[in-house]
Amino acid sequence: MARGNLIGASHIYRALSTEQERNINPCIQFLLGFTVEGYFKALLAPKNYKLHQLIAIGHNLKKAMQKAGDEGIALPGYPKLKFVVDNLALGHLKHHYRYLPSNPDGSDKEFTMVYPSLAFEALAPLDEIVFKEIQAEINADESRLGLPTTTNWPGAPIL
Repeated sequence: MARGNLIGASHIYRALSTEQERNINPCIQFLLGFTVEGYFKALLAPKNYKLHQLIAIGHNLKKAMQKAGDEGIALPGYPKLKFVVDNLALGHLKHHYRYLPSNPDGSDKEFTMVYPSLAFEALAPLDEIVFKEIQAEINADESRLGLPTTTNWPGAPIL
């Protein structure tokens, strides 16, 4: 699911004609937030996190990243990944990317966005470790669907 969100974000990014449009597009930010959330939860699940524990993390990207660190999960490119998480966290937690541009009372929402190109770069190594971590599950699903099994990480679905 997280990889699908990243693929969707990259398709939107490529479809927009200017860098300014790409950098402020709420759909990209929305999908990047769910990408990060999904990757962290995919890494926590094999660490004996039960469904109710993953649900309890909610959309809190900082909490998800902290729990991954607490579990000793290696997060390649940590400084960039932390920057991405820090900048997506509030908007993702409060669903601001989904419900733009203002609050019901007309006041502006306060949150930050992240440059998509930086997020894609930070998420590529995470995509690889998640892929490798859940390789057996991916192969089981492919077999169940009658598809050839994927044996190698196909590369990050980015620009």
